[in-house]
Amino acid sequence: MCRRARGAFLALCAAAVLAVPTPRAVRPLATPLGRFARTRRLRTLREELSDAVRSQNFALAARLKAERDELRADDPVRELRARLSRAIACEDFAAASELRDELRSAQRRTGPFDSVLFLSPDGLRLWVRGGHLLLDELPEDGLDEAVVLQPDDLAPGSYRLQQPTWSPSGTRVAATLLLPSASSGELVIFDALRGGELARVALPAPPFYYMWSADERYITCLSASAGRLVLLAVELRTGEVLTLARGAPLFYAMARGRADRRLVAHNGGANAVQLLADYGPVAQPVAPAASGPWRTICTPAGGFQSPCWCRWREPSGALGEAIVFAERGRVVAVQPEVRVSAATRRRVLYTGTDEAAASDGSGARVDPPLLLFVVSRCAQAVALLSAAAPSDLLLLSPSTRADRPCLLDVSSNVAPHADHVDLNGALPRGERVSEVSAFWFSPGGRWLLALARTAASAAAASSAGTGAGARGQEARGAPAASGWRWVIFDCEAKAPLGATPRCELTPSLLQQYVPFFTQYAQSVSPFAPDGGAFCFVTDEGGFVATLHPEMSEIAARITITPLPNKPARPEVMWWSGPVTDALDDVDMDLDDRRW
Repeated sequence: MCRRARGAFLALCAAAVLAVPTPRAVRPLATPLGRFARTRRLRTLREELSDAVRSQNFALAARLKAERDELRADDPVRELRARLSRAIACEDFAAASELRDELRSAQRRTGPFDSVLFLSPDGLRLWVRGGHLLLDELPEDGLDEAVVLQPDDLAPGSYRLQQPTWSPSGTRVAATLLLPSASSGELVIFDALRGGELARVALPAPPFYYMWSADERYITCLSASAGRLVLLAVELRTGEVLTLARGAPLFYAMARGRADRRLVAHNGGANAVQLLADYGPVAQPVAPAASGPWRTICTPAGGFQSPCWCRWREPSGALGEAIVFAERGRVVAVQPEVRVSAATRRRVLYTGTDEAAASDGSGARVDPPLLLFVVSRCAQAVALLSAAAPSDLLLLSPSTRADRPCLLDVSSNVAPHADHVDLNGALPRGERVSEVSAFWFSPGGRWLLALARTAASAAAASSAGTGAGARGQEARGAPAASGWRWVIFDCEAKAPLGATPRCELTPSLLQQYVPFFTQYAQSVSPFAPDGGAFCFVTDEGGFVATLHPEMSEIAARITITPLPNKPARPEVMWWSGPVTDALDDVDMDLDDRRW
């Protein structure tokens, strides 16, 4: 890791509890609409029906049951699940195969949930898009489709929330709860359907870098213990906290299968990439260690931040997986179930500066360039940036059609095709990208969103303004020679789609997320689940950018809609999106109050 990134990492880890903002009035918000509201009402009906039966109020129970049955009948996904279950029970596997494909198609069309998460100085809120609600129709007078997430026993203004992270199903949100009177922090889990608190776990220091397991039984995060960074796993039903690793810096990634408890860590303390076969409660492994459940798969580790645990489906239907990390100036993909050795097959995705030979010309060893990379969810593309060329973003993709969709297949000896991502083509004349600071793939892998600092010539600066503007279009204020833009690139056409107006970023996004985006890119996303829009924040507020790739004019390919800044402007925004293929992959027993 380069000195600048290491310093920023340690500064984040040592950050003290933030000051609590002045309390603000929060206006009551109306009930959400669409499938989100139906799902939330079903949850409420289940509790009300149980209470009515328990109190022997059977007339009320009959009315509640009728309402529940009517809501269930309106849900095509629920009906498809029931038909699939019946087909499997009858061993009609041909019908089950068709119903499975139909169910997946229906889930892609409807959600399951589709919300934008706001973190503002006065609290945490969700704006519900309701499936495919037109963003242009968002009411101007406030968040009429909003859910407020707040702790059950704390008054507004008496606490601060940080690090909000969606669960894979979009039904829960994890966040860090900070109190002004304590140096410790708490992990709090919110119900994204109704806004209530589901769980709270106290930790010695504020946690960060949240990642959920695919079945939502566990959350992993970083925290501090006895002045050292620790990697923790929290079992959410019992509140048990497991210490998995110690080291600094420390980055990690989790396996994505249901009930898969494997984890890979880039442990700077051990200067290694290490694999953990099971982070469950049977054992509490602590790395680095000479033996035990951690297996070293690479040492010394290369100059990078977070490894990526990737999963894809082969043409045969089988699942493939690989871990992507850096070693000796190369980005490689390795099968997670084997120890890396000279005889182990791996796939080299990118070759840069050999770290063992890096020197300043006098023979003295210097820090090698930091390699930053993210992998698309379908494992068909890798976006890569070297700190030695901070404006030259590369896109690695399969070099031949026969190689699709297995870019990370370690049995292939074909080098991936590398394209330079043209971000400058989306900018006004005379303006160019000077630094790419973060980038994300859309869920389907077609779009690559880059957060870039741009610089304009004196002539261009005299005719361009800053800020997203009240409607996201008009220029405001004095011209500036540099600023930030969100630039969208089409990975299929290998061409830029467009860019947002120049803006300034919020301190929370710039200080807490951007320096470590390769870690956060695995747990939060600015993209809508269908990939047709992305959300972003500036110092003027929150915005949603809708993509129009069919438009010929580059200026018309992105439509920007401002979101209401009431009661406060957001600091960060992330869009929900299911990580699993179906909600059936998620443990949905949310009513267990042992949480």
